[in-house]
Amino acid sequence: QNRNMSKLTIYEARQFGFQILSQAVTQVGPLTSTPRLDSDCILAALLNADKTFLLTHGELFLSEQQEKDFKKLIHQRTSGLSVAYITGYKEFYGRDFFVTPSVLIPKPDTEILVEKSFEKIITLLDKKESLVIYDVCTGSGCIAISLYKELENKKLIHRCKILCSDISPEALKIAEYNSKKHGCSMEFLCGDLLEPFRSNPEPDVIISNPPYVPLNVCNELLADGRNEPILALNGDCEGSSDGTGLIKRMIGPCYKLLHHDGFIFLETGEYNSDTVKEYLLEQNFKDIQVYNDLEGMPRVLEARKE
Repeated sequence: QNRNMSKLTIYEARQFGFQILSQAVTQVGPLTSTPRLDSDCILAALLNADKTFLLTHGELFLSEQQEKDFKKLIHQRTSGLSVAYITGYKEFYGRDFFVTPSVLIPKPDTEILVEKSFEKIITLLDKKESLVIYDVCTGSGCIAISLYKELENKKLIHRCKILCSDISPEALKIAEYNSKKHGCSMEFLCGDLLEPFRSNPEPDVIISNPPYVPLNVCNELLADGRNEPILALNGDCEGSSDGTGLIKRMIGPCYKLLHHDGFIFLETGEYNSDTVKEYLLEQNFKDIQVYNDLEGMPRVLEARKE
């Protein structure tokens, strides 16, 4: 055996990761409900391989450096850091997105926001020659990029202008990186909510997955060491305690900005979607639809400006 090879095979490394992670706990309970999957994802990313390779090449030895790196990454996972931040990517809507702790990790529930807004955009393109679409609080850019690629697949992207905003310059760098990686052409603007769009054309569709988690729930969520940015989670501002402060600050300006017969799509939490729905009605939005997530909880709201 080569002197630079470790004594650890791929199979043994998988077992090692699984055992360590299945025993790990955080302040709020067991670290993960998927220790084997977590270990395999970390090892596959380290070896630049897929999970099939791990299963079919269990007898291969890691190098000494790979063994050292793998143990270090498993240790990072035991501190609560999420697999996506360790591997540097997360799959969303069938595509890989680069992520760091500067952005929220894309969640499967947010795919409903893409799906529903895409359906509406297709309908609007039957009536209008071109559309302007804003993605507010873009984070990793996963929503706007997914829409761009779906529209490109339908050969409709040339009729849409997509603009994205975020208050975090670090998040925008990641969104721009993801946009280039997926071959998209869209604009990224830095600033608070709708403020950066001031000199841009009025939107036909506004899409947003804004911070909507109550601050006390944020603190509970982050107690497991997941390391997601509180800026992207905490929806409380201006005295709110139900996570809707930021959304309420955004809805009025959205109404003013939107074209007549324009639409807004918002992701909210199951605990505050009723409050947001009431507020949309107060601000004169019509035809409000509520879409449930994979668990059957209210997650996405659609509303129209008359």
